[in-house]
Amino acid sequence: METKKRYLGIDLLKGIAMILIILLHSIQRIDGIPAIVRLPLLFGQVGVQLFFVCSGFLLAKTYFKKDTVISFSSHGKYMMKKYISLALPFIFFLVVYIIINLVFEKNGIEVPYENNTSLVSVLLNALMLHGLFPFCLNNVVPGGWYVGTLFLLLLVSPLFRFRNKKTYEFLAVAITVTAVVVSVLLDTIGVSVDNGSYFYFSFFNQLPAFIIGIKMGAFESETRKTSFFAFAKVAFCFALVMALFFFGFSFSYAIIPFLSAVAFEGVYEFMCAIPEEKIEKFGGFFIKLGKNTYPIYLAHFLAVWYVPVFIMGVSGNKIGGVLLWIVSLLVSFVLCLAASGINGMFSKMIKSTVKKLKL
Repeated sequence: METKKRYLGIDLLKGIAMILIILLHSIQRIDGIPAIVRLPLLFGQVGVQLFFVCSGFLLAKTYFKKDTVISFSSHGKYMMKKYISLALPFIFFLVVYIIINLVFEKNGIEVPYENNTSLVSVLLNALMLHGLFPFCLNNVVPGGWYVGTLFLLLLVSPLFRFRNKKTYEFLAVAITVTAVVVSVLLDTIGVSVDNGSYFYFSFFNQLPAFIIGIKMGAFESETRKTSFFAFAKVAFCFALVMALFFFGFSFSYAIIPFLSAVAFEGVYEFMCAIPEEKIEKFGGFFIKLGKNTYPIYLAHFLAVWYVPVFIMGVSGNKIGGVLLWIVSLLVSFVLCLAASGINGMFSKMIKSTVKKLKL
């Protein structure tokens, strides 16, 4: 039986992305955390862009192989498999969050996010079509926007299969420039384009990160291994991202996905100069987490949003601040340690379903 190849550098990056996202969300429902802690952690939102980069990379390696002919029917079969692998854990946690929200509401505890339980919204989420609709993109399941956006990116992915590396680069820049223009126009007429808006969450705005990931996977053999070049690119792009966060221009969130992706491309180039044995030795925890990120992404809101809100609710807001933040991080750490077990449970369900459907 063919063994699925693992890309340790990508697993490591996915693990780092998950930690960045946990740290970002860990400060969103807790007051009293000092600015010196809170402000740097806001940078963690680039972790989702890193997920899109890694998804594009793996797509190029597993689906966009040179000898693979992608037809309408074969892509339909591929998307059915992707739907099952994404939807089964997603629907499970959708039900979990609905139940917990009902318990919270019954006991007078505030639900940590806008709780959209309309039948249409729930069905669109279950069908993985919520990325098309602003009213249910990110308020049925916390963080659900990432899943809906990823599904749409995978759906249209055959449009971004090219033989020339420059084509990927040109398209990523062109889409980013278009997104910047659109964001400025929307901001002019009073439509929100910042983080948390449908514009930021949209698959079009996140597409450049996905395209850069595909380019990285398709042309990995040509990856530069000059660590100085990689370091310079990373430092320059991350400095620009930090500046955009700080100054908060209207177009900031239209260019952050592209700049973040280019920076992570530089990180990967730097990693290519490091022997895999060393990556595995020093990045073991992140690699293990990176292999099992999807269910942890869906579950980590329980630790960083629900646990703090529950503790504050039952204690009458007597417990908060740094202490509560540390508690939520400890619960998150336990989740991360259990990542392989949680992912293994869903993997069995997914394989069984794919087998039954003969996909």
